[in-house]
Amino acid sequence: MVAFVLSSGVGLGKGGSVSRCGLDRTSLWFGASVVGRRARADECRGASNGKRQVSMNAKTALVAIGNGSEEIEATTIADTLVRAGVEVTIASVEDELVCTMSRGVKIMADEMIGNCKDIDYDLIALPGGMPGAERLRDSETLKNMLIKQEAGNKMIGAICAAPAVVLAHHGLLDERNATCYPSPAFMEKLPKNIDDDEVPVVYDGNVMTSRGPGTALVFSLALVEKLVGDVKAEQLASLMLLDIREDWTTEFTSDAAPAEATI
Repeated sequence: MVAFVLSSGVGLGKGGSVSRCGLDRTSLWFGASVVGRRARADECRGASNGKRQVSMNAKTALVAIGNGSEEIEATTIADTLVRAGVEVTIASVEDELVCTMSRGVKIMADEMIGNCKDIDYDLIALPGGMPGAERLRDSETLKNMLIKQEAGNKMIGAICAAPAVVLAHHGLLDERNATCYPSPAFMEKLPKNIDDDEVPVVYDGNVMTSRGPGTALVFSLALVEKLVGDVKAEQLASLMLLDIREDWTTEFTSDAAPAEATI
């Protein structure tokens, strides 16, 4: 079993063991500091000293994970956000930092969720995966953070199972258009579901939702657009060799009428 340690370096291991690799000795590099995630992303930052300088005014995001969370979604969200200069903290809702994801990949979080409860984030993002979404749903600390985020009209992002299993369960999608993994068991939990293969990302109010692993990059870039701006999102899409489609994100106004699509 391969383990990725997304904290001070990348760890690769078998059978549950983890060994750390120096940041200058592996191409699979996420990196972090005591204040959050860092990405190498040489093409995005232009730094020559191997360390990216982050503005004190940088946007902040928390990505919550638990045992059974979807690893493609979790890492895509975190990686894309840091490429955009966002300060990202990956937080575990378990009793330890290392979480075993839905396909057996192990990810070491930056912090326990309890250490993040009094911090204000510009975005809280939730990957899907089962039973990971249930683990996020059952975290009382994360629930309270989401309710606070909603009360402050600050961004919440959720993908795959998380919109149905977490957000709808906590009443955070009432009267909101949303999408999720296209399973009837999930879709029926959404008060106003958008079940359309041509609509991978839905944004209504301060909540952004998406469908699954295959839409994770588009979802992440849409988060970047809202947090940092469309110029940065377009730059990243180009560097990632992703063609931008104007109808990727369907945005709704407060009266639930479709607004102009973004990326």
